[in-house]
Amino acid sequence: MGENCLHYIMKYKPPVHLVSAMVSRLQVAGVENPELVVDLAGRTALHHACMWLCSPSVIYLLTQTTAGVVSARSQDLEGRLPLHYITSSRNLPSRWISRKTLISSSSQPELVEVLSTMEMNLKLLVSISPRTSFVPDDKGCTALDYLQKLNVANETWRSILQNMEMELNIAMDLCQTAPVYNRERTGLVVKFPSETSVDDDVSVLSFTG
Repeated sequence: MGENCLHYIMKYKPPVHLVSAMVSRLQVAGVENPELVVDLAGRTALHHACMWLCSPSVIYLLTQTTAGVVSARSQDLEGRLPLHYITSSRNLPSRWISRKTLISSSSQPELVEVLSTMEMNLKLLVSISPRTSFVPDDKGCTALDYLQKLNVANETWRSILQNMEMELNIAMDLCQTAPVYNRERTGLVVKFPSETSVDDDVSVLSFTG
């Protein structure tokens, strides 16, 4: 609901050059920061890209500007950051997350690809703002909480999930040693006063067209 073209194409896992062209066209059309436009659920293009498990190159593209960094720290109306959607079970079909399910050999490469993409996307977002690892959604769950709920039916695949857990735990450990940690919700953007790389004047925009 209320999606613009940049939100909409993410469900089709577009190539990065198409996303780049669309961002440019929106800017030409007068949208100053397309990365910050939200739909009626408060989700940015980055939320949608993480939700539909787009490629790491698309995630990278959407987070390389100041607006992109802000979008990585933007919560939707359910309090979820893009990081929450990366670790959500919606990226894994139910047949892959049951302990009792026997995975056919034909599906194994597909699952490895999915988990590897999840891992690379998670590393990208955590590297941009490690403190987002602490942020709970409106259900009180962090990205790590959702990740720990996943149960894939193979130890090799589980090891990839454990790598992601380690990334989040390292980020949280680093943040705990930081001299300042003060989270507040300002609109839909989580602000961390000790992070000076983001212009606080940049804020999320509602999509009304």
